[in-house]
Amino acid sequence: MAASPNEILAEEFLAYLSVERDASPHTLRNYGLDIAAFLKYLKEAKGPAANLAAVDALSLRAYLSNLHEAHARTSIARHLASLRSFFRYLRVKGIVSHDEAALIPLPKTEKRLPVYLSVAEVERLIESAGGDSKEAIRNRAIVELLYSTGLRVSELAALDLAEFNEAASSGSAGSLRVLGKGKKERVVVFGSTARAAVADYEVIRSQFYPAGKIGSEPGLFLNSRGGRLTVRSIERVIHAAALKAGLSAEVSPHTLRHSFATHLLAAGADLRLIQELLGHSSLSTTQKYTHLELEQILAEYRRAHPTATLG
Repeated sequence: MAASPNEILAEEFLAYLSVERDASPHTLRNYGLDIAAFLKYLKEAKGPAANLAAVDALSLRAYLSNLHEAHARTSIARHLASLRSFFRYLRVKGIVSHDEAALIPLPKTEKRLPVYLSVAEVERLIESAGGDSKEAIRNRAIVELLYSTGLRVSELAALDLAEFNEAASSGSAGSLRVLGKGKKERVVVFGSTARAAVADYEVIRSQFYPAGKIGSEPGLFLNSRGGRLTVRSIERVIHAAALKAGLSAEVSPHTLRHSFATHLLAAGADLRLIQELLGHSSLSTTQKYTHLELEQILAEYRRAHPTATLG
């Protein structure tokens, strides 16, 4: 079935985001899903010939109200943000005469502090991931490297064997250049423990190739078929290790990134250094970790101070 005029405009918008704005695959996927959901609603509510130029703020509010039945406030905020970007694009292109989406304010969402692990919990996670099998040796290296570098899971999945070895050849610790959000390059560092874990994995890395197959996959971490390990597979590795360690089922690769930043801050690292290592474009994004440190201080105060529970 041929795409409708509205669907063609959505495809053009996504292409614009990809080419002109260097949007990540994750961002493109979310925008695509959000806009597709709205176009489906518009078609059902107004008919197949519904025109985006006729959409007003009232129609958009009705759609968002409909989302309340099955979506959290944060999800609704994301849907609206996607639509605001889409309609802003349509306004610039002259498809709509007024940007009706801009008239709707983003709903206030509860600011959740990042979930992180204590140093002892990270150690438990590393131990639970490890073992004697080739998968366990690989999985321990994955956990060690995520925690040592603060990499995003997509950045870890994109790492190549050659670039890691080049970085590791400089000594007991090394530094890597990675492409983060918006294809922005930054330098991350890793310590001797992570380097040793990856070195152990490299000894058995060839075992992930099927028997008789000559390995040619450039990716650092491999799956059971000798291909690059995907983001989803790495998430499953962390989830399984967390359950085995008796930790929360919500522990993810991003939890290790949060733990990396929180532990650096607690040890006295400069906030701007942490910003650089995490690849945050704004210092305000990194400052959320100062709130974590404050919560730690308050929790310790309540536990230890003799008058903390009085009055």
